[in-house]
Amino acid sequence: MFHSPVAQLAEQVAVNHWVRGSSPRGGVFFYLRKDSMARRCEICGKGPQSGNKVSKSLNHTKRVWKPNLVKLKTEIAGDTFTVKMCTRCLRSGYIKKKV
Repeated sequence: MFHSPVAQLAEQVAVNHWVRGSSPRGGVFFYLRKDSMARRCEICGKGPQSGNKVSKSLNHTKRVWKPNLVKLKTEIAGDTFTVKMCTRCLRSGYIKKKV
């Protein structure tokens, strides 16, 4: 069943939960973590892509192309959320900025 990107975003509003961490000195602490992946558009799912940089002498070295992500505040169903999305989705008008 197809949902619009805004409906998908409203369904997968991030759930916060506590995560156990440790410091180099052996201490233990807990912090609140937001469930969202880094470097990934929350609307279309665009993420980093890897490939090879090719020099003039045809040497190949690994490199990564990262998506152009922006964080913006939007209002969905009366609640304000911060969304990490690519500029292509922003330009397409899937979500409007909260002014």
